[in-house]
Amino acid sequence: MSYEGSFRKRVDRKLDQIIEGREDFDFFTCSAGLRYPPLKVQEEDKKQARILLDLYAGAISEFTAVNSFRYQFLVSEDESPIFSRLLECVTLNEEFHVRTLARLIDELGGNPKYFDSNKTFWDGSLAIYGTNVKDRLQGNIDAEKAIIQLYEDTVDQLTDPFVIDLVERLGLDDVFHLQLFQEALRRFKQD
Repeated sequence: MSYEGSFRKRVDRKLDQIIEGREDFDFFTCSAGLRYPPLKVQEEDKKQARILLDLYAGAISEFTAVNSFRYQFLVSEDESPIFSRLLECVTLNEEFHVRTLARLIDELGGNPKYFDSNKTFWDGSLAIYGTNVKDRLQGNIDAEKAIIQLYEDTVDQLTDPFVIDLVERLGLDDVFHLQLFQEALRRFKQD
């Protein structure tokens, strides 16, 4: 997934809108801005459903991201409204990822409970809490790098072309989120 350079202008525009206080957030505001393939599968395949569980609710997962960002949003609202709005925007897109992965797992014949491929249930100790905005941004950057790698590893294990297309597309959003967080940290350090 090498879209990093092509997202640069979109990253700057989005951060400028967030700093200006624009309130037009929806699922796609902090996405990569590309079309999502339809959600469909060739046939039920519980093995592929199991592979998706790690992305869905593993230690490094979309479920971890959503819960990390929700917490950070709540505790950062007064300290940094701009950071909170960035989190709000990214969280909406990550919630879309969680729902999409849950539906894929279900379509493949799996059970989208909040556990990984080893049936280890997700717990709150996996969230990124941090102690201040810089610390949280760096934690989010590290987490986005890890989930991008997990997306790439997951795609390598999948065989259903419909599932592969959709999972690759979801991963591009996380490349965009990584760039948003990196640019936000750079701007935050300048101020």
